[in-house]
Amino acid sequence: MQHTRQEIVSLLREKGERTVRELAGILGLTQMSVRLHLTVLQREGMVSSREVHQPIGRPYFAYSLTEQAEDLFPKAYWRLADRLLSAVQAAGQSERIVETYVDDLTRRYRYRFEGREPAERVRVLADVLTEEGLTPRIEQDGADHIIRACNCPYDRVARVHPDVCDAETSFIGRSLGDAFDVKRESSRLDGSHQCVYRLRLRSADELATRN
Repeated sequence: MQHTRQEIVSLLREKGERTVRELAGILGLTQMSVRLHLTVLQREGMVSSREVHQPIGRPYFAYSLTEQAEDLFPKAYWRLADRLLSAVQAAGQSERIVETYVDDLTRRYRYRFEGREPAERVRVLADVLTEEGLTPRIEQDGADHIIRACNCPYDRVARVHPDVCDAETSFIGRSLGDAFDVKRESSRLDGSHQCVYRLRLRSADELATRN
């Protein structure tokens, strides 16, 4: 991000909502220059504005950071997740908590998969995994589908608590239903640069046996 715009973002993070005049005074810039930078930040989704009406005088605009801009600042969610999971593990509740997490995630997205053919379910799964931050790439390997998860949003936590990876595999299998046999072929935990899942379409005989 351009230096002056980074300064504006940092100021809004530190001091909260501010006007063009206030920002210009702090930065030692003209109000016109500050407005131009704010326009760019608004276009990028980093800053929002609201019109403030006064009893006397013209209304003015106050600027603040959006939720999207918060992602620019360091976060330590993984530390919190690690500590919580460690406490759960110490209490002997790890397996139950992971199962509850998978149940909740499956319920949340169930309506997206209901009534769809197997091939459609794979496409829906790709969308869901994208929303969950995995940035998947779907490939065809004969009759099988291959999912390559190019990003792992839980990477730092999963390295300490590999149950998180098992939960992801379980979620994929439960979302796709009995029609697919799901296997994780490689994982970032094993040294691979991405997690790879193979989705094998079960035969009619296999499905009959399962039912």
